Amino acid sequence: MGSQGDVESWYVKGFGLLQQGKYMEAIRAFDKGLSINPNDSKTWSLKGSAYMDLGKYEKAYESYDHVLHVYPDDPDTLLAKANSLYYLGRCEEAITICERVLKTDPENYLAQLYLDQAKKK
Repeated sequence: MGSQGDVESWYVKGFGLLQQGKYMEAIRAFDKGLSINPNDSKTWSLKGSAYMDLGKYEKAYESYDHVLHVYPDDPDTLLAKANSLYYLGRCEEAITICERVLKTDPENYLAQLYLDQAKKK
């Protein structure tokens, strides 16, 4: 297998590729890191972002779910999941997640924005 340092190297490589708009290459780099540590939540999160950029919302949703198994109350990941649900047409689920985030952080601008967006659809 590999070490946590190898996971970090693949994460950094994937992050750089993501910033360059090379989404599929980034996903491949993230997958290599996840083959070493399948529970690396920050890699799953960026993999979800890459899928969102590609319009592969179901895969993004699945990636964010991996993070939420480890960090079920992480507001950033919850909102990323809500956004993927919105694009999947699952607005009621997105609304529920946004309301959950707003209960703990009523000033969360992104949660309010996503909530308003989902309610309009």
